[in-house]
Amino acid sequence: MGLKSNNSAVAFAIQSGGRGTYNEPNNTTDLAAGLANLRPNITAVTVADDSYTGGVFRNADAVAGKRVAYTFDMKLKPPASLPAANAFVLGRLLQAAKMTEVRTATAIPASAEAVGGSGNTTTALALGSSGSSTDDIYNGFPVLISDNGSSYKQRLTTIRDYTGSTKLAELMETLGAAPAANWQIPTFIGYFMDFSSAEPPVLSGKIWIDGVLTELMDVGVTGIRFPIPTSNTQQAQFPRVEFTVEGTIVDTTDESTPTIPSIGPAPVLKDGDVWLHKQRVGTSDVTFDLGLQTERPPNANQADGSDAPEIAGGTISVNLTMQKYRKATLDSLGLAEAQAYHPLFMQWGNGAWNTVQMFVRDGRFNFPNDDLSGLTAMQQLSLFVDVRDRNFGIVFPGS
Repeated sequence: MGLKSNNSAVAFAIQSGGRGTYNEPNNTTDLAAGLANLRPNITAVTVADDSYTGGVFRNADAVAGKRVAYTFDMKLKPPASLPAANAFVLGRLLQAAKMTEVRTATAIPASAEAVGGSGNTTTALALGSSGSSTDDIYNGFPVLISDNGSSYKQRLTTIRDYTGSTKLAELMETLGAAPAANWQIPTFIGYFMDFSSAEPPVLSGKIWIDGVLTELMDVGVTGIRFPIPTSNTQQAQFPRVEFTVEGTIVDTTDESTPTIPSIGPAPVLKDGDVWLHKQRVGTSDVTFDLGLQTERPPNANQADGSDAPEIAGGTISVNLTMQKYRKATLDSLGLAEAQAYHPLFMQWGNGAWNTVQMFVRDGRFNFPNDDLSGLTAMQQLSLFVDVRDRNFGIVFPGS
């Protein structure tokens, strides 16, 4: 009987002992939900055998080792409630890609309070007395504005920049009216890009393909993309994360594939928010790419002659396919000429712990290219993302 592709699973745990120490993932709590398109790629590392053979043919290459990589997708599905620190499996992979986990277990303030008395506009929110006096402390945080609509998703937005001395929060979007009621930062778990030289955590992993188990240690994320398609009346797709990981095989054995608990469908991008330059835009697809560059430093003390994969560089890019707009609405060409910073903010889902926010706080426009191949005039546009604190993030807001 043939083995079945759908009977596959992966599990990942943070390698608490550091590099070279396998920490076996739990077959239940460490399983990755929303897994799809798992593809192993084990490549031989060979050495050409140039020994003379006394004839016209040469010996085949000698095998010196192997390079072990896996690619897979995970749906962008929020956790059902606030996870413990480092417990969200998708979050562990994001941390291994040099994103810092930030958790707020208690809303700020605990009960919604009145907005501040001055500075409120359609693009700024003055926090009340509970707001911090520390600059930038709330950058990238979600915030609920009680008079910005009747539903959770209408009231929810994100802080682009925060000034502690005035308690003024610049917003990622343009509201219909200046806030005049209450504000509150809800509980949430988020992941913000870490641009420092600090090493991200490495992972231990288990990968099952219909009862065939491969155990890995020193697992690092070597590639990560976020394709975020719009679901509409013609087609529907899940927003997802595409991972490439590399590691060292610890063992292989036959072991039944564990059952992955159902978590329900991930939210799709429709009836949501896409704001570019604080202007609402219609997109068919947005793709965030962290552009990771990795190396495995040579080390003859290791079994395969190399250390675990390390992130040695990277440049974040964002590519959008969107409707073309008149200059008065969105002057893409002029914004590219100016090379100033502008936010990109996306939000979709419905309700606490079922909403996803993604953003670039400060992006620079590349020159756009118009696409007239269809009946609707579209535009291909990319953003340059510089090294700035919390300049890229993913947030799962709660209540």
